[in-house]
Amino acid sequence: MSSATPKTSPTPPTASSHACQRAKITGVTLKDIRAMAATAAKKKGYTRAQIKITLAHTDESTIDGYIRERDILFSEIVLILPKIGK
Repeated sequence: MSSATPKTSPTPPTASSHACQRAKITGVTLKDIRAMAATAAKKKGYTRAQIKITLAHTDESTIDGYIRERDILFSEIVLILPKIGK
């Protein structure tokens, strides 16, 4: 039997908040991580359509809030994206 206690907080982002607490990650949100991945994918040459699918958005304009246009230092991220079409 698991010793985990169910989370009962009414706010939706609690799952990611609790995951960050357990991993001892501070000062970073889930959106920050998604933005870093989307920006890295764009710099690696992935298309906006591929990034949209990875971020699970239905409209390409929604990803504009995730792709950072300024150059920032970050670690290399390897993404495996689904192929579109054949």
